[in-house]
Amino acid sequence: MVDAVTAQNLLPPGLAGWGRLVAYEKGERIFTRNTEEETIALVNDGLIYLCAENERYARSILGIFCPGDLMDAAMLLPLSHGVCYFMTKYAARLTLFPRSAALEAAARNAQAAGQWSEKLAAMAQNWMWHGYILQQRGVRQRILAFFRREAERQGSVELRLPLPQADLAEYLGVDRAAMARELTRMKQEGLLYGARRNWTLLEQG
Repeated sequence: MVDAVTAQNLLPPGLAGWGRLVAYEKGERIFTRNTEEETIALVNDGLIYLCAENERYARSILGIFCPGDLMDAAMLLPLSHGVCYFMTKYAARLTLFPRSAALEAAARNAQAAGQWSEKLAAMAQNWMWHGYILQQRGVRQRILAFFRREAERQGSVELRLPLPQADLAEYLGVDRAAMARELTRMKQEGLLYGARRNWTLLEQG
């Protein structure tokens, strides 16, 4: 878990005094399309989903945000889905601040500008990754794409999945039973080892 002090240290220099720490309950919606688009948040702790619902209220998970990640209310604006929002999976704390504060801090500090650019790039990559996964054909290909991405993000082939398997199937856009069967086959073939949320990626090629 990342506490408030550590989370502030993850921000570029000069932003430590800008943020407003806010606590959210499990299952609470944070940003919607009605949110002021200049709002950016740093996830202190907990887990946040970017969700969309169609006209039949069927939910899809489009993005996953873990402690240390940035999320931007403006990310909701270009989405074509009917209802889009950020929602807490578990109780969470976020540091909210205006985008203008980051720009001002970056303008005063070259190191801040570089760090801020890195965080914005990571946020954009997080945003685009779901689309890449959905381009993969077949359940196995999507599972491997996700696991490889997590190995890169966590810096290890020994993974702690950030979300439960039921939500992972939703994020991957696959049937939960089909994913469970494929995970079993992949373990039998020596590609993966583990269960529930703890896995080791044995084959990365």
